[in-house]
Amino acid sequence: MKVVVGPRPDGDEIRARRAREDALRSWRKQTAGNRGVQPMAVLPSYSMEDVVRDPPASLDALAKRPGLIPKRVKLHGAAILQTLATATASASSRRDAAAAAAAHSTGGDE
Repeated sequence: MKVVVGPRPDGDEIRARRAREDALRSWRKQTAGNRGVQPMAVLPSYSMEDVVRDPPASLDALAKRPGLIPKRVKLHGAAILQTLATATASASSRRDAAAAAAAHSTGGDE
């Protein structure tokens, strides 16, 4: 079996993925606790890894992902998309703030 490996993501993308994963993992744990089920019943790990790596832009796109059966999309689709979007925006804001601070401290205008 041949494994195809794409280009390594840059540091910003790695941080964004980590933020999405942390946020989605936290949401999944809280949601599972509220429902009295295991986190895997809310969102399987392989599904979480897939949407963290390449976030879907819509419920239709989410529904086409592995493990995202219609019931999961109906129950949790909007929350999954919102969690991913919020985490991505938060990671971008932190990146921009760090870049501005670095430019300010070096006297640069980047």
